[in-house]
Amino acid sequence: GVIEIPGLGWTQNFNVAGGTTQSYALPNGALPPYNEGVHNLAVHVTSCDSITVYAVNPGSASADATVVYPKTSLGVEYTVLNMTGSPGDWGDAAVIVATENNTEIEITPSVNTDGGQLAGVPFTVTLNQGEMYQLTHNNGADDLTGTVIKGVNTQTCMPFAVFSGSQCINIGGCTACDHIYEQLLPTANLGLTYAAIPHALKNTTHYRVMAVENNTDVFIDGALVANLNAGDFYQYDKLKF
Repeated sequence: GVIEIPGLGWTQNFNVAGGTTQSYALPNGALPPYNEGVHNLAVHVTSCDSITVYAVNPGSASADATVVYPKTSLGVEYTVLNMTGSPGDWGDAAVIVATENNTEIEITPSVNTDGGQLAGVPFTVTLNQGEMYQLTHNNGADDLTGTVIKGVNTQTCMPFAVFSGSQCINIGGCTACDHIYEQLLPTANLGLTYAAIPHALKNTTHYRVMAVENNTDVFIDGALVANLNAGDFYQYDKLKF
């Protein structure tokens, strides 16, 4: 197969035997600057055979990874799910990646953004294949959770991908901060029941449950804990013992 960054003119061929894995480092220029706006830096991976793709940010003191979904699993509507730092963080972000030219996308931020977009006020961006729009928010008091991102020209079926996370975030009052990074599932692929498995090596696991529809009842172990409207969330901690 081939890994490409058209915006950089960079190409890497790959040949991976079945049942094995191989990692490939992207060039330094592939990292977009942390500012709001359009960047022509999307990574395109293609293969003639079925493959699994992961993206990893391997920092020396902090790292995170995400499964990268194939184009057939993408959708046209998403709701951002992030975390708020405690006591703070260096800002969170959402990145929208277009797979087709002239993809019109409406974004309704849940908070005021670094680029001057106002909470609750929709705005529209148009992206071509390989372009990404980065939405940033650098305020530890809240985050981009509940931001709605949807395609305007959905009748022509232009799916796109959305990633979200934080540069460096404290969760649960830890004195250090870590990078978090995840590709979001489209709204159409979300479910009703989840098994929330605590981290084996942590004393406390932190959970955030977000609603995508109004009047959503949230149950944990059979007990009603919250009634949420679209974009609202319920957060709780689970002790290991």
